[in-house]
Amino acid sequence: MSKKKKKKSNNKQIFKILKIIAIMCVIVLFLELSFMIYKMFHVEDDNVYFDSVNSFVAVDNGYVAVGGNNDNENYYEKAKITKYNAKREKTFEKLYNKGYLSSFSGVVVDKDGYVAVGGYEKDEDAYKKKDWSALIVKYDVNGEILWEKDFQMADNSYFNNIQVVSDGYIVVGESNFKKENNSKDGGAYLVKYSKEGKLVWKKNLGENTAAKFNDLLISDNFIYTVGSSNSIGLVDKFDMEGNLVKEATYETVDTTGFTGITRLNDNIYVVGADDKEKALIVQYDLDCNFRKWYKNDELRNARFNQIMVDKDNLVVIGIKYDNNEYDGIIGKYKTDLEKVDVVSYGEDRDDYFTNVILKDGNYLVVGYSSYENGDYLSKFINYSDALKVLEVG
Repeated sequence: MSKKKKKKSNNKQIFKILKIIAIMCVIVLFLELSFMIYKMFHVEDDNVYFDSVNSFVAVDNGYVAVGGNNDNENYYEKAKITKYNAKREKTFEKLYNKGYLSSFSGVVVDKDGYVAVGGYEKDEDAYKKKDWSALIVKYDVNGEILWEKDFQMADNSYFNNIQVVSDGYIVVGESNFKKENNSKDGGAYLVKYSKEGKLVWKKNLGENTAAKFNDLLISDNFIYTVGSSNSIGLVDKFDMEGNLVKEATYETVDTTGFTGITRLNDNIYVVGADDKEKALIVQYDLDCNFRKWYKNDELRNARFNQIMVDKDNLVVIGIKYDNNEYDGIIGKYKTDLEKVDVVSYGEDRDDYFTNVILKDGNYLVVGYSSYENGDYLSKFINYSDALKVLEVG
């Protein structure tokens, strides 16, 4: 072979090699760009923003709400209290930044401010063990902390709701052990604090079982509580010193138990879900004697979270799971538990209804919704008395 032909052959081989290298570089560049685009539009789970409203009350010219959000560099959920004006625009929002994870679940208005209850992981050791302490915090009208107290009798403690009395606050919650033992300090808790935050008395039921009180009602100088113990629904009546007067049980409920209670005429009504995950309303007389129950067969994979009275009707809110999504639900029932109407709200990917109040003849519901990017955002939904959506925001 001549030198000229040999040189041409070598050049062809070099050109082929360079062509292969160029193609590989283009492929690598394409993959890197694809990965960058994916990262831009798919946020990691750890970076999902979460903001919830768990409970709220009406105040002069607005509302006060409590819940939690993770708007911090570590994405830890932090308990929050938020003041809104009448247009539901934020006046202030204060995060409880002590400890690690925290959340508020109940709030009341008192003459000199607001009192929120919930729980938190108070230090690094609690964070590692996932041990929560129950928490009660008194705020002034500007959202500044006046006093705060934590409460822990067992491994995990949490306050679920609160009511104001003339000389203090009555709180319900739970303090449970991770493992069974012989201690009598665990279970569902009923606690009284003074106006200055001093623990006045504490009472518990269930001892070392997984018992809890979720809500309470104070009526005719008695305290009524609802909750659960090992999937048994609890309805209890106490005197104002925390002494048990009567207990009723309901077999069986879901793991959350009864979560709402109200009174209408000479009956009390409690809500939750049964063990088949059907939304449930149960009627008792004022001595906790069972009267009747209502299960909505159309609301499978559902529960009612709260209940309130509007004239001679009962209004309930809750959630249901359908077509791989959670929808909020609101319903109206007569005193004999005959259904008037139940409607669903499924505007976003997942919608959770947590509380409801009567405002100007309408039903103002709070909760939170999830969106395509994974974020959870709190929202208000205003319903007419005919259960028609008037406003969302």
